[in-house]
Amino acid sequence: MIYLHATDERHREIADSLSAMAKAELKKAGGNRSGTQRARRRKKRS
Repeated sequence: MIYLHATDERHREIADSLSAMAKAELKKAGGNRSGTQRARRRKKRS
């Protein structure tokens, strides 16, 4: 059980680090708009 617990903690640390890195890249790339907000802002093509 201790091994599994330690592994879960390590996975959480890795996921948190990746999340922080992704947030930083997204912020650099263009703000905080969600996918829905970006899609709604597009002009419709006919």
